Parts: sequence; C-alpha cells; structure tokens
Amino acid sequence: MDEASTGEYGLFGGIFDPVHYGHLYVAEAVRDELGLAYVVLAPARIPPHKDSAGVAPAEDRVEMVRLATAGNPGLVLCTLEVERPGPSYTYDTIDQLTSTYGRPPVLILGVDAFLMIETWYRWAELVRRVPFALVARPRYDTKKARRLAERIGAEVACLIESAGVDVSSTLIRQRISEGKTIRYLTPDPVVEYLARCGAYVRDGTDG
Repeated sequence: MDEASTGEYGLFGGIFDPVHYGHLYVAEAVRDELGLAYVVLAPARIPPHKDSAGVAPAEDRVEMVRLATAGNPGLVLCTLEVERPGPSYTYDTIDQLTSTYGRPPVLILGVDAFLMIETWYRWAELVRRVPFALVARPRYDTKKARRLAERIGAEVACLIESAGVDVSSTLIRQRISEGKTIRYLTPDPVVEYLARCGAYVRDGTDG
C-alpha cells in the first residue's frame, strides 16, 4: 500500500473495472462530508458476489486506480486484496487495515451493496467494527437501507444522496467495445492506458 497520513480514513473497495469519475467523486464526497484524512481505494482480486468472467486482470485494474489517483494525497491505492490469495473479503481487508493503522476505516458502500450486507462473509462482526458511509444508487431505496441499518445495529456515518456523475464501468466497457470515445468518463491517463492495453475491446457485457 502507498504511504498514507494518520487520522480517520475511509475504505472504498470494488472491482474498478475500470475506475471512473463516479468512483473518484464518491471517494472525495465522503472524504469531504466526514472530514477524513484520506480514502483507501482497494481493487478486489476475486469479487465474492460477482462473476469474475471477463473482468480485466488485477494488475491492469490496479494500475488504472494508481493513474486515476496520482497527485491526490487524499486518495490512496491499496493492493491488499489483489495480493491476498482467494476471494476478496472486506472483513479480511478491514482486519489488515486496522492492524496497520490502529483503527478501523469508515466503510464506503453503495446502498445496493449495503442491502445485501447480510450475505457477506462475517457480516455481523463487520457491522460491529466499522461505521458506514452509504452512497445512494438509482432504483434503490435509501429508506430501506436506513431501516436495515437500524435492525442490524449498523452505524451510518453519512448518506451521500447523489453520486454526482452518471457514469458506470459497464458504460465504459460497452463504449470501448463499440469503438466509441470514453474521454471525460474517466481520467485521461486511464483513457490512454486502456488504449494501450486493449482491454474491453471485445467486452461490453454487464458486470
């Protein structure tokens, strides 16, 4: 993991296939809302809740996150999950980060993911260890997420009502597969990296 400052911090995990401005906005919005020193972005090696078929190699996804966050000390690349064998369980990542920094992170999750929290590995222990920063997603009920948090005893530190940028990794993969521009959907260094490595040229599927 790149060197990070001390203080309260957030954890934003995901496949980042590829990383885009929506991801970066969420990380910055939560950091600003909660006054966090930094947010750790942790690309998953093998996502336990998604089909990994067609997912770009971990080394490419890590490099794109590195390029996207370069020059912003408030966003820190974390490679713990891609270096750890087996599925990328958030509980294990939080365990390692807590050991390293002496305190658990604020866990940043989309409302859609939070509504599935009871299917996660060691979820009951997880909700006792970390506060959550929830991010509203289209077609998902934030009130339902609030009720779930109350029922399972999860602390919601903040709810970001809008991701601010209407862009998705699926859209980027689809546009690449169709030979269309992805400029202004993701930082220019990521656009250039994708052009060089040829990822998603024949992709465009959901995931």
